Amino acid sequence: MWSAIKFFYARSISGGKLSPISDGGECTDEDDSCPAWAAMGECQRNPVHMIGSPDYYGTCRKSCNAC
Repeated sequence: MWSAIKFFYARSISGGKLSPISDGGECTDEDDSCPAWAAMGECQRNPVHMIGSPDYYGTCRKSCNAC
């Protein structure tokens, strides 16, 4: 018996780590609720999800003024 694992990525994988600091290229919100979440203070309470980390891009970078 054998099994296979298949990975799906929403963005292309470049081989390097993603930087939470934007290079000026792409500054968008991935979710329509981002402005409301940012107004409630989620940028400070949940920065990894909202802004990102070296391993995760971040869902609401534009609303959190991270780029």
